[in-house]
Amino acid sequence: MCPVTGSGWLCRKIGVAAGYGVLLVAAACQRTSAPEQYILPNGVFGPGLYGQAMVTAGEAAVGNKMWGGRIGYAAGPFNVAAAYSDTDVSDNVSGSNWNIAGSWDFKIVKLSAFFSRISVDGSVGGVSIADRGQSNWFVGGSMPFGQANFKISYGQVDGTGLLDDLSASQIAFGADYNLSKRTAMYATASFISNDNGSAFRVANTSALSGGNNSTGFEVGVRHSF
Repeated sequence: MCPVTGSGWLCRKIGVAAGYGVLLVAAACQRTSAPEQYILPNGVFGPGLYGQAMVTAGEAAVGNKMWGGRIGYAAGPFNVAAAYSDTDVSDNVSGSNWNIAGSWDFKIVKLSAFFSRISVDGSVGGVSIADRGQSNWFVGGSMPFGQANFKISYGQVDGTGLLDDLSASQIAFGADYNLSKRTAMYATASFISNDNGSAFRVANTSALSGGNNSTGFEVGVRHSF
């Protein structure tokens, strides 16, 4: 569950990075269906406090049983939130994720930061997969300038426990230019550096062998209907 948007996704990838490895994709990146959700009404526990809780019963579908919650506080230029989710991937495997994120808008620049910890537990084929985890963090900033908005972010992923050799970093640059209230041009560049045989890659790019780096660029026009 994303701490900022409240999405039903249990995990969040740094920037537009993909390729988390079969284990963590299977055990900690499940999307659930038919959830029941409660959203905290604005102002019930004071101004600025928001939150939600979500649960899915499973309905005999693999990876569809989960529960989670999010709590946050927003006031003026400041916004911070934390979330936790737990998913039963199968009878013997579960995945969990806790994360925290925040941002502060200084008008001339908006700064943001995010940290996430993914863990899996259980066994596959009688073999324990406990003590496997992954930590993600990133910092970013955006700066408006006239009709344009410039963005930069840096993030890193590190494995823990039996995945402690998993490591990669990513830096990304981007810019939007508003042609009108609903139409904008955009451009993004992303660079991922893999260490210790990791094979993280920019989203929508070809798979690569461990230890190689990944680069991606995109240019386009976005229109909101």
